[in-house]
Amino acid sequence: MKKKLSIFLFFVLVIGCFYLFNYSISVFFENKYIDLSGNNKYSLSAASKKIISELNATQSIKIYISPQIAKDYPQTAEYGKYIAELVKQYEKENPKKITAEIIEIEPFGPQEHEAEQYGLKSFASKDGKISLYLGGVITNEQGQYIAIPNFVELRSPYLEYDITTAIKQLSQPQKLPKIGVIAPDLDTKVNKDGRLDLSNNLNIFNQLKNKYQLVPISDYSVQIGVDINTVILINPNDGLSNIGQYALDQFILRGGNLIVFVDAIDEKNNKINNEKAINNLLSNWGIDYSSKRTIGSKDKAIEVISGSKRFSYMPWMNLSSESFNQENDLTQGLNSISLRSPAAINAKKSKAEEFSFTPLITISGKTGTIESSVAKQTYKEISAANFTETNKDYIIAAEVEGKFRSIFQDNIMKGTKYENQMLSFLPQSMKKGKIFIIADIDFLYDSTWSDNSYKNKNTTYGFVPWSENGLLLERILNKINGNEELVALKIQSNLPQDSLGTKFKQEAEKNFLQEKEQKQQDLKASIAKAERMNFQNYSMGNMQQINRLQEEITTAEKAIRQLDYQAEQAYKKKINIFMGASAGAMLLYAAIIALIFRRRLKHRRSYKEKSDE
Repeated sequence: MKKKLSIFLFFVLVIGCFYLFNYSISVFFENKYIDLSGNNKYSLSAASKKIISELNATQSIKIYISPQIAKDYPQTAEYGKYIAELVKQYEKENPKKITAEIIEIEPFGPQEHEAEQYGLKSFASKDGKISLYLGGVITNEQGQYIAIPNFVELRSPYLEYDITTAIKQLSQPQKLPKIGVIAPDLDTKVNKDGRLDLSNNLNIFNQLKNKYQLVPISDYSVQIGVDINTVILINPNDGLSNIGQYALDQFILRGGNLIVFVDAIDEKNNKINNEKAINNLLSNWGIDYSSKRTIGSKDKAIEVISGSKRFSYMPWMNLSSESFNQENDLTQGLNSISLRSPAAINAKKSKAEEFSFTPLITISGKTGTIESSVAKQTYKEISAANFTETNKDYIIAAEVEGKFRSIFQDNIMKGTKYENQMLSFLPQSMKKGKIFIIADIDFLYDSTWSDNSYKNKNTTYGFVPWSENGLLLERILNKINGNEELVALKIQSNLPQDSLGTKFKQEAEKNFLQEKEQKQQDLKASIAKAERMNFQNYSMGNMQQINRLQEEITTAEKAIRQLDYQAEQAYKKKINIFMGASAGAMLLYAAIIALIFRRRLKHRRSYKEKSDE
């Protein structure tokens, strides 16, 4: 019996030692471009392969990289090698339709001029004497192209998504679909650079405008054009006018698609929403919603720092895969969504037979509610007395589909001189319409993005999402506009989901996140001031102010890079501690195994000696 127990214990220790060694190595090397973590970073997803296999015309992928990067920025150079390897997979998948080319740029040479013409963004060498490049251009047979001005390392999980999306767009070149935007609290006009003003905190729209025509619509518009098949409605906080309600009512009845963002608390404007007018429509569409209480969670809460105090702020949450409907293609495979003081939505029981109601995001676990008037005091710790713990499931996002009835009796402009300019009044749906509702306006704002573009000009590929809020909105729009292949594209994770390394990374970044957000806001404010300056007025006072602003921008950019560096060092420190502990544990395992061998050997010798006697 003792012999069997010793053998069993021996095998348990050997297996344990092997597992610990293997796990430690995978954690240590998971951020390298070696496929040890099971992420298949060098393999294209099934969605990409399908898009490439269905190409009817040739496309080329050119990657521009400066050899000097290897000397000045070794980590960036490693990322460049990974990009080069990945684009070769596109060519291998369909060599008749895809060509991949790696172009090394020598300073002041013809390749540099070519890169500049494509709009690639340079960054300075360490000595500041030459410009360096790491960007790409995807081109179709007609000469149309999409440029990725610079590949940002932190955006590496989106690398395949960005390249495949560009290939898909170029495979069917056509006029960009029109997306209507009704946002009473936001200025959706573009600035002189053709971008939405960054002070609006809507980087997601800067992303979308490269794939869609964004058409601002007033909440007092009585009619939405027939050339618009989708409307995004954001925060009708002060109530929609009757004519605004009529426009949306008839738009849905004509088979339009609506994406609605409502909320309990608008964190950006620090006010509780007025849901009266929007509820007239939502109730008619089979949706219950109230802004009186916000949803909170004890186990999904984000840690915040207020003064010297650190605590979990329950209305702010980071959700992971278990919160997303994995049976729906819009949310399948999502890893992270950030919410701030969301409301809850439900299907109206009285309308249950008329429409399909599909939950997309559900908060479960140690949940509860807080009065919105209490939660509005941002960064204040929520006391147990103010948190009503329910442990219920709360739906935060859902898809509603069906045929609807109008809440109006007739054309709202009947009897006026505008009646003849109106589309025919519809009492009920011509065809099924879709409504996607997300009960969190802050879902869209820049707290979920990090701007890592050079000089804040790379408005598509310079923004690094902290979470996948923007990806969900893109998926919804892709599905509505018939690009199901793009919906299926998954985002590669730099770290294995739910791994120890992921937790180390998240903990390290969390400690610097709030300070980094503040620095990013300072940077945006300085850039906004600089853009408003009259650069044609070269007075001494004006030039001094411009110089001060440039210094502020440089200082803020340096501070953000320093915080990223500190977060990376904190992450490495945790990894080193873990590796040290693992090495100690392996030595202890080895010592125990050696001791067992020694005792076993001694026992066998003793037994043999007795047998010889």
